[in-house]
Amino acid sequence: MPMRENAESIAVVLYPRFTLGREVGLVGADTLRTLRGRFGGQRRIQRGEVNGGPHYYLLDSPLGVEEQAVVFPDGWIAYVLASPYRVEWRTAKGASVVGAPLPFVPRPVTEEMKRAAIRRLWPKRSLDVIRPSEYPGWPATLPPFPNEAALAAPDGQVIIERFSLPGDRVRRYDIVDRSGALTARLVLDERQRLLGFGKRTAYVAYKDDDDLEWLQRFDWP
Repeated sequence: MPMRENAESIAVVLYPRFTLGREVGLVGADTLRTLRGRFGGQRRIQRGEVNGGPHYYLLDSPLGVEEQAVVFPDGWIAYVLASPYRVEWRTAKGASVVGAPLPFVPRPVTEEMKRAAIRRLWPKRSLDVIRPSEYPGWPATLPPFPNEAALAAPDGQVIIERFSLPGDRVRRYDIVDRSGALTARLVLDERQRLLGFGKRTAYVAYKDDDDLEWLQRFDWP
């Protein structure tokens, strides 16, 4: 099926845009590079019955993570890569800036982590119905970042959420400059999540004890 979860690779494509009368068209597509997709295998298993017939589950990898690209207003593009964990840049003029590997200590994937990853993706799916061992594509170590982890900061740096699971108690972000070097780390409470930026403002979602989410605003930097 043509779903993001099934992509083994992702193309980053540049489309020059032109205006013709009232219509806007996209022509001259240029593939800049390909990134690793999140596909980690797929498995179909049968559990129980529905309307007198077998009930099937289609299982994807709960820790399948794709590499990511972030476009900045000035035309720079940050490629957030996983193996090794690093950031490469494409300048507005098309030059390449290759960053050195960023600090990353792999964490072995435990059974507790597998259960937490399943609960995060499918909160209503019972672990008694489908065991973690039945899911495909478990990596030996946690990826450095989750899906949809990268954000463009107003100062031109890229901010990358690090992979965390329930029990970590904090949410960590790496801040990487345009040479690909780590310049700072941002640490939030586990109930906070960085959403995006204004010119000098950071917006954060906060989940309270009643499971309600609030929007918070902070000065940046």
